[in-house]
Amino acid sequence: MYGLVLEGGGAKGSYQIGAVKALYEMGYKFDTITGTSIGAINGAFLALGKIDEAYSIWENAELSKAINTDKETFTKLLNFDIKTKDISKILNYIIETVRNGGLDITPLRKLLNDNIDEEEIRNSDINFGLITVSFTDANPIEVFIKDIPKGKLIDYIIASASLPIFKLDKIDGKSYIDGGFYDNCPINLMSETGIKDIITIEIAGAGIKRKIKKDDLNIIRIRPSRKIARTIEVNPEITKKGIMYGYLDAYKVIKKLYGTKYYIKIEENEEKFINEILKLSDKKIKKIYKLFNFEGRVNKKNVFEIILPILGRMLKMEDDYSYMDLFIRFNEKIAEYLLIDEMKIYEFNEFNRMISEKMDFNESISFNSTYKYIPFMHLPQQIELLPKNVIKKILTKLFIIYYGEEWKYA
Repeated sequence: MYGLVLEGGGAKGSYQIGAVKALYEMGYKFDTITGTSIGAINGAFLALGKIDEAYSIWENAELSKAINTDKETFTKLLNFDIKTKDISKILNYIIETVRNGGLDITPLRKLLNDNIDEEEIRNSDINFGLITVSFTDANPIEVFIKDIPKGKLIDYIIASASLPIFKLDKIDGKSYIDGGFYDNCPINLMSETGIKDIITIEIAGAGIKRKIKKDDLNIIRIRPSRKIARTIEVNPEITKKGIMYGYLDAYKVIKKLYGTKYYIKIEENEEKFINEILKLSDKKIKKIYKLFNFEGRVNKKNVFEIILPILGRMLKMEDDYSYMDLFIRFNEKIAEYLLIDEMKIYEFNEFNRMISEKMDFNESISFNSTYKYIPFMHLPQQIELLPKNVIKKILTKLFIIYYGEEWKYA
């Protein structure tokens, strides 16, 4: 049984619900959940088994469901979209917010009161813990449900997510602020239970990450493979994407999917790609030589030792890449050019076939005389600085040559 740790990060929390949905599908169960800030809010839903409710809330997320505020002015501030005509209104908005003690989060409290039953969570089979910080005492508060005074659960969850810009209620006369000011990813709190197998869903939230105290933990980390949202960027279009990226990234980590921008399941091994290269006809090799302005002998050795390293530099590969890595990235880049859907899991052969179906193998590709490029003669760093439009043409032409039928190049 694994423990689940949910990092704080505001609106990025939609990612966590997508990731947990994938983990459940893959058979994972959790007997303990710890969270900070939005991680504490999501964790409370999950401790109650309310993933569907949490999923629905995030799918339909709106700023007004968390904060009472002038959405238009708030959004302008968030996006730094401030024009001269807006300055007076924005200044008044800031002054009024400060005068009122911060942003009113009454809607968030209502949402939690409507969905989180304290008695039910106390009786849940899943232990639930969170972190907040007592501003009054300048002390971190790391607690599990058994340590939270009865009737105060919602207060503690809100305290864990209390950004300084929020108008905050006191708990027993004390003020609290976001748990991210002490530990935004409560792995240490989880380890106190004796659990060693831990899955963390980290969302690059602003806050302190404390050094892990124990060195015998087995930690699987799920992290966003791309930007998902800003901390207070709440709207359905963004949160739905966050859910989907969390879902796909969880599968990517657990099932070891490949790809930088895409999610690719591959059964083949390195040998398969090497054999493909070895099967290249002399006719195709000559066309590849011509594309790269290389005048060496037509043999596979030059393809492996000269052409493919140039391709690797164009694709900005890491130094230790394999041929399989290279061809996956090559296919990804062409898929990106062709606007192939990123939001699904592909088998590699399916992915390559989809690219081929969208590719015009009869396309005539010419290069602007302004960029009379000679990749083979460029120094490595100059290859990497080739204009993007030239790189796109080179890679597209290479795909046409490599994967096309012989008769199409007669």
